[in-house]
Amino acid sequence: MTGRRAIGGLVAVAAVVVLIGWWSSWLTVAPARADGFQNLAAGWNLARTGTFSTRPDGRPDMFREPLVPVLTAAAIRLAEAGSPSASLADWSGGERVRALKHQNLIWMLLLCGGVWGAVRGLGASRVSAGAAVMLANGVAFGLRREFVDSLGSDLAGAALLVTASALLARGWISTHWRWWIAAGLVLGLAILVKASLLYVSIGLAAALTLLAAWRAKGLPGDNRGVAILLMLLTAAAVTTPWSERNFHQFGTRALTDRGGEVLLIRAYEDQVTPTEYAGVWCAYAPGRLRPWICRAGGWSRADMAPGGRLGRFNRAPADDPDAIRRAAEPGTGPAPGLSFYQTAKARNQLLAERYAARKSPRTAVDAAARQEAVALIRARPDLHLAMTPAFLWRGMGGLTVWLALAALAALVWRRDAVAVFLLPSVGLGLFLALFSHFIPRYAWLMLPAVCVVLPVFLEATWLRLVSRVRASAPRPGLTGR
Repeated sequence: MTGRRAIGGLVAVAAVVVLIGWWSSWLTVAPARADGFQNLAAGWNLARTGTFSTRPDGRPDMFREPLVPVLTAAAIRLAEAGSPSASLADWSGGERVRALKHQNLIWMLLLCGGVWGAVRGLGASRVSAGAAVMLANGVAFGLRREFVDSLGSDLAGAALLVTASALLARGWISTHWRWWIAAGLVLGLAILVKASLLYVSIGLAAALTLLAAWRAKGLPGDNRGVAILLMLLTAAAVTTPWSERNFHQFGTRALTDRGGEVLLIRAYEDQVTPTEYAGVWCAYAPGRLRPWICRAGGWSRADMAPGGRLGRFNRAPADDPDAIRRAAEPGTGPAPGLSFYQTAKARNQLLAERYAARKSPRTAVDAAARQEAVALIRARPDLHLAMTPAFLWRGMGGLTVWLALAALAALVWRRDAVAVFLLPSVGLGLFLALFSHFIPRYAWLMLPAVCVVLPVFLEATWLRLVSRVRASAPRPGLTGR
């Protein structure tokens, strides 16, 4: 047995070395952009002045979650070894940015470890665990290497989410409190990467409590809610320092000040006509399926072009930005014939100009955008609810729905741990469908859950089939001969 373990350990080490080399080949000198550049700016300012800021002038802000920028700042400090010399522009491209991207190797290791641990924790074999890791590398992130070749937070969020889910499932099976504490710790870190998981964690705790009561699953001392509460308290202990920092500097305990902008985009995209609602399934269809679905629905490329029947779903910059800006000035919602997304972005820009002189301008913009979004949603809650299935569809072809069905199937088969593993991903998908514009990139955080559950279900189905075949086979000595 010792010899087998040694061989297994050597194989595991060799696999890790090969994977690290493979992942390293994905990293390029492509410059940091969009969210990745904001994380880089926050990290660079933190390394230089000790101030968390995504702004060029270095004024403190809370525009991004802190964990990825903090790690980026540590990498910059380590690379410069106490003698800072490179500017933010220097760090945003070339070999320097490629060096910073190596922190993603840590997230890839955590993601693969979380996937492996989840499959094994759910009772499946090493073969299934290996298949799940291969899926995570070959399908989930192998086909979208830009998530690894980036300073964005999607990879970190995916790694932490699948690891927290694995620990939750393990805690559901085990009677040891340490799994719930570990799950709360990792969930807290995930919240510091993706703030939306804060709200998901609250719903998750409620769902776990209901499931425990339904199954009458006793934990040590028959305190069924204690473990769940312990998980929440641990997560809160991780996130509270950041929320308190924001409260003292900006007067709010929110984790970021981007939620209002995202909700406003969603509120604008809710304001569809009957024709647009009929075509939303074409407009929001997954990329490779879109031509087929649009053709089946009688929609053409001309319909998606600006001015077309579905032109308001077009996110491309407008040919006439002044028209977009004029439409955004009243703050009463989108205008006929103009892009939902571009009009909402223009409205946010106008709010930014209005509150530029404030002590905390972005916090003020976030509050104002949120207020306008809530007013639009309250005026037409029927549209908001009617569009929620469309946004579920937009999130990678209804991935949330498929995961929810898998969780229900697990409950029917009394595989509660599988359902518990899936709950965080399902909760995230539902939250995004209700309160965001749920672009497909957001759904990538849930793909590792698919990589885990698919091999687990396939192995369970195979074993059940083999068991039935064996049970139906004639036994020796009972054939009458």
